[in-house]
Amino acid sequence: MDVTHHVARLLCADVVVRAGLRLKAEAVAGRARDLRREWWECVHEPLAEAERKGELAAGCPPHRSSAVVLAATTGIEVLPGRTPAGSPGSP
Repeated sequence: MDVTHHVARLLCADVVVRAGLRLKAEAVAGRARDLRREWWECVHEPLAEAERKGELAAGCPPHRSSAVVLAATTGIEVLPGRTPAGSPGSP
């Protein structure tokens, strides 16, 4: 939960984080990098370190926690363009 709260704060406060998500969403032409994979690694590495230090809750291995954060941020990336007008979360 702490990771998702931190990501939410970053998305609100950090233009670079928002820009990174937007770049991935817009699929910049000629870009061979897999930004989603790089984002997963950025999330997974600190979680793996936290596990080594015994700081993760039991039953929350880094690969699962990373998948949850990736799914949440992918949803954040996709939803604004796909939410029907007038529904919760629409502009």
